[in-house]
Amino acid sequence: MKRVYFLLSTVLLVSLALLLAWVVVLTEGQFAAEESVEWAQFLGRFHPVILHLPIGLFVGLFVVELAALLNRNDGLRRSAHILVWLMALTSVLSAYLGLLLASNGDYSGDTLWLHKWLGILFSAGALVLAFFKVRIVCREGVGNGLYRFLLVGLLVVMTVVGHYGGNLTHGSGYLTAYAPDWLAAKLDKPNEAVETVVSEDGAIESNVYTRQIQPLLEQYCVQCHGIEKQKSKYRLDTYEYLMTPGKMGDTPITPSMVSESKLIEYLWLPESDDMAMPPEGKPRMSAEQIMLITHWVANGAEGPPVDEAAVAAERAALEAERTELNQLIKNGIMVLPVSRGSELFYVDFQNVKGTVADEDFALLANYKDRIQELKLAGAAVTNAQLELLRGASELQTLNLSGYSSADDAVDVIASFSALKNLIFYGSDLGDAGLSKLSTLNLDSLYLGATNITPKQFSAYQNSNGAVRVFGDVDLNAVSAIEVIDLENTADFNPNKK
Repeated sequence: MKRVYFLLSTVLLVSLALLLAWVVVLTEGQFAAEESVEWAQFLGRFHPVILHLPIGLFVGLFVVELAALLNRNDGLRRSAHILVWLMALTSVLSAYLGLLLASNGDYSGDTLWLHKWLGILFSAGALVLAFFKVRIVCREGVGNGLYRFLLVGLLVVMTVVGHYGGNLTHGSGYLTAYAPDWLAAKLDKPNEAVETVVSEDGAIESNVYTRQIQPLLEQYCVQCHGIEKQKSKYRLDTYEYLMTPGKMGDTPITPSMVSESKLIEYLWLPESDDMAMPPEGKPRMSAEQIMLITHWVANGAEGPPVDEAAVAAERAALEAERTELNQLIKNGIMVLPVSRGSELFYVDFQNVKGTVADEDFALLANYKDRIQELKLAGAAVTNAQLELLRGASELQTLNLSGYSSADDAVDVIASFSALKNLIFYGSDLGDAGLSKLSTLNLDSLYLGATNITPKQFSAYQNSNGAVRVFGDVDLNAVSAIEVIDLENTADFNPNKK
C-alpha cells in the first residue's frame, strides 16, 4: 500500500512541477502586449489574496514540525503531512496568479524580477519538500535530515520573497518609513536618484516643479507609478514621464490647459470614484496640495531647470557624429542602425573602391563598441586596420570572405567577446588559424575554398560540437563541376542517336 501511495504521490508532484514550468513559459511575455487577455488580468488580481494561503500553511507546517520534533508526537507528524500537501498545491496556484499579474505590464525593475523568480523557486521548493515528506512517511524516516534542511531554507526564501512583494505593493521604504534613523540607514535601499541640474543663477530655488510639485508626486504617486510599479503603464518619477501618456492614451498634462489635463481631473475626483487618484485606501493629497498642482499646470507646467550648456554640448556631439558617419558613407562604407532608434550599427564595405584608407578605418574605430555586424567581404582591409577594432564589445557577426592573412587576424577576432557568427568563405584561413578559433564561443562558422585540410576540419568539428559549421567542401571544385554540368547540358541533343 505504501508503495502505491509513494508512486501516486510522485506522479502528482511531477505533474505539478511540469504544470509550474508550463505556466512560466506560457506567461513569459505573452500577456504584456496591449491586446492582453482580460481574463488573465482578472485572475492575476487574485494573487495578493491567494498568496496568503501558502504563507500561512508553511508557517503552520514549520511550527507543527518543530513541535513534533520536540515532543515526538505522531499525531503532529500526520497533520504536518496534510499541511505540506496543501502548501505545495496553493504555492503553485499562487505562482500562476502572480505570473499573470506580473505579465500585465504594470510592474517592472529588479524588484519584480527578484520577487518573481524567488517566488517560482519557493513553489518548486514546496513540491520538493512534499516529495521528501512522502518519502519519509513511506520509508519510515528516510531523508528526515534533508527534509528539515529544506524546510529551513524555504523559510528564508519565503521571507525574502515576501519582502520584495511588499516593496512592489507598498514601495521600497514602506517598512522603514517610521523606523529609527540608525535602523532605517541599515535597512533602507536608497531610491534611484533623479538627476536635477542646478544652474549657476540658482534657478532651482525658484523652480515650482522641483521645489513643490516633484516632492508631492514622490510622496503620493510614485509608489504606484514609479520605477518598480507602473499602474496603467504610467510613471510620474521624472518630468518627462509625467508628461507622457500611459496605457489609456489620455494626455496627463496639457500645459496651460487644466480642463484637458487628465491627471488633474483624477486628482480632483472623490475618493469613491474608480478613477480617483490616489485610489481609495491610499493617502491622498489635501485640497491645497491639489490646487498647487492645478495652478502649476495653468501657469504652463514648467519643468525642472535645464542646463543649456549641457544641451548644447550634446547637440554638438551628435552633429559631429553625423558628420563623421556621412564621411564614411561618402567613401563607400555603409553605416546603418540595425533598427529604428538603435545605437548599434550594421557596417558594410561592399561599395568601397580599391584599398581602404587608414583614416576611414581610424574614424570607424571611434564607433567600434556600437558595431553589431561588420561585412568586410572582398574589401582590401589589412590586419593593421582590423587591429583598430580590437575589443569591439557588441560585434556579433563578422564577414571576412576573401580575406588575406586570415590566420594572423584570428588574434584580433578572439577579442570580440560577443561574436557569434564568423564567415571565412574564400579566405586563406589555414589549419593554424582554425585551431585558434576553438577559443571563441561561436554559434556559426562559415568555411569553404580555404586552405584548411580535411584532417584539421574534422578535428575542429569534433572538439566544437556546439558550433554549426558550413562549407566543409571545396567550393572551387563545386564551381568546376557546375561548369561541366553546363557544358553537358549544352551538348545534350535528344534527337541524336
